[in-house]
Amino acid sequence: MPQSGVPGNGAPETDFEVVRVRSENEEIDRFSVQSLMVPRRTTPPQNAAPSVVNKERGYMAVTGFRRVVLCGFLAVSLPACERDVPAPPPATAESAATAPPTKRVVGPLSEAESQALATMNERLMRYLIIHKQLEQGLPKMPAQGTPEQIDAHQREFEKKMRDARKNARRGEIFTPEAEPVIRRLLAAVFAGPDGKALMESVMDEQPLGIKLDVNGRYPDTVPVSTVPPGILQTLPKLTEDMEYRFVGRHLILLDTHAHVIADFIEDAIPAQ
Repeated sequence: MPQSGVPGNGAPETDFEVVRVRSENEEIDRFSVQSLMVPRRTTPPQNAAPSVVNKERGYMAVTGFRRVVLCGFLAVSLPACERDVPAPPPATAESAATAPPTKRVVGPLSEAESQALATMNERLMRYLIIHKQLEQGLPKMPAQGTPEQIDAHQREFEKKMRDARKNARRGEIFTPEAEPVIRRLLAAVFAGPDGKALMESVMDEQPLGIKLDVNGRYPDTVPVSTVPPGILQTLPKLTEDMEYRFVGRHLILLDTHAHVIADFIEDAIPAQ
């Protein structure tokens, strides 16, 4: 069952798993980032029993192999994801309220707030490493797939994503640093001259009382809501794989390809 606690206050650090796809048989190897931090074993004493020597050598060989594979994988994947993930918004005195409707303005934003949103950007990049590698390892869809084939393909991707992030918790992408900034930006929009109309537009199609789980499937019984341009205009830009959506008053980050809730902010829409 995915955990929904916010990191911090003694909770274990985020456990992002890095996934390498074996193209020859489409099996998945998962190498936790924590494997890079395995304590280095010392060389066994000269008078150690042969079994101890062999065990230590085997441990070091396996650990060394894991580190080489993981570092090589990151060297290939990180530059590609850096190109895909939009740059974090810079500090600015501008506001979406005074900007043209077609211009995205994440602001006003201080230097400290810009750095806070950069933590979300970094976590999004890590998420997309997993997303892209798993998606590339899926069986190819027929050119004219049936609705049943398309659904089965999507659900297979969903399962792989949920397995790869089985320890995911709320706050892994909407980080504790970024979440207050997102809340303030949304509060400013809803407090603006069009705030009432925006609130009615968002809440009109929202069911209440829906339980959300990070890394859970987006509820099939809940229509995917639209987010008004006036709100999207002030939120950090995402890649085409990810979308902001509202479920009740919660802002979710939806992986549209896997139909999975990557993260969410509880009660992101301010109370009226």
